[in-house]
Amino acid sequence: IYKQWYQRRVRGQVTGYAEYLKLGTTVTLSGDLEIAKNMTSDSNSDTEEVAETETKHSSKRRSAVSDLGKKKAFKAYPLTVEVVVPCDEGVHAKVLFTYLTKLKVVTVSISLMITTASPWRDKFSVGTDYMSSRELLCALWPGDHGDECPNPETPTILNKYSLPTKTKIPNSLGRPFLWAQRLAGITSWGSHDTTLDLATSRNTVARFLDAIKQRCLARLSLKYQLRILASNKTVKEGAIPQPTLLTEVVSWKEVQVESVGEEYPARVTQQISDKDTLYEVISKRGKTSCKGLVVLSLDYPTTPPFTVLQITSPSGTATARNDENVRAIEEELNVHVEELYGENVEYLLTKVVSRMCMCLDVYVEGKGLEPQIKFFINKFRGPENVLPYVYNVEKQYIMWKNNISSIDRSSMGIFIVLNLILSLSHDVNILTMLCCYIIIKFG
Repeated sequence: IYKQWYQRRVRGQVTGYAEYLKLGTTVTLSGDLEIAKNMTSDSNSDTEEVAETETKHSSKRRSAVSDLGKKKAFKAYPLTVEVVVPCDEGVHAKVLFTYLTKLKVVTVSISLMITTASPWRDKFSVGTDYMSSRELLCALWPGDHGDECPNPETPTILNKYSLPTKTKIPNSLGRPFLWAQRLAGITSWGSHDTTLDLATSRNTVARFLDAIKQRCLARLSLKYQLRILASNKTVKEGAIPQPTLLTEVVSWKEVQVESVGEEYPARVTQQISDKDTLYEVISKRGKTSCKGLVVLSLDYPTTPPFTVLQITSPSGTATARNDENVRAIEEELNVHVEELYGENVEYLLTKVVSRMCMCLDVYVEGKGLEPQIKFFINKFRGPENVLPYVYNVEKQYIMWKNNISSIDRSSMGIFIVLNLILSLSHDVNILTMLCCYIIIKFG
């Protein structure tokens, strides 16, 4: 089974797709082939050795049993598969696959290689730790974090080696992601054998190559954005069409969920996962400041940033709970974030921060907290005096998202009423009053 998996399944499948897609992917089989050929099942002798250690040296028995048990239970096959995936100019992801013979699962680890000729080299300082395997591999498939061993027999196997059932696979061996099992063609586990399916492996390879490439580029872009934001600036690649901004980012820092204060709703903080990363951004315009909590998921930008705001001005503190305008801004950042997808999607975080700054400009100018330099169409709406937060690039003014369509619907309704009135009466005064209303209402 081991030889089939390494020599026929993964190596053959990935190489075939690399040639077909002409991606330049390379696949290498490493390790001692002679040891692999002569390798036989030694599970009984391993178990006996652990049991023998358990009866000796009672003072150090517990640690000795644990160390030996881990060494035996997490024993790796002598051969490993290394897949090098080109992601960008001078950027390669080196993915290492290892098979654990006792647990009968495939583990994965990854490292990112950036050559000196790569444009990305200028965006990071020398010696930068680009990112961990966790950032590059977790949630590569939705919900697959590689935390649990997918083999249902794992607790039984660990017990054989006197290990707690929740013992984790050492980080040095990688993580047993479900997608890695599918890539190997492993579809189920039995007490004595595993089931291999060539079709499952074939169907997973293309998605694996694309997912690795997209994740590496997204994480590189994110690291670059975070470094620039830490200096209170934004990257030019994330620029979006918007008016001249007077709001500036004055602070950007990573925070822990435990340090998040009561200024953010509990319903939001309680839903934050331990795998999410939190950042606090503060932007300012005059005497008004906006503090935002930005939540980034591991699969960013597939899952967009989630933002919660608090605006502090001379007139008080406003949140989505007590100010409809703050709620409208959060809606622009969270609900209508799909408008920011498209070109340079990797720089989605910068786009969100830029839109937040634009919305704060609108907020302070519309509220009269700072001099108004932007042109508004229908400045306020509703009893709560909600401001528009959409920038019309062609006309260069601030408008409502449904401004044009609402005018068309209103006009159509008015003309229907007009025709009804004219059919019932030829009174010129009524017609004149109605026309004046239209001019006053819609300009």
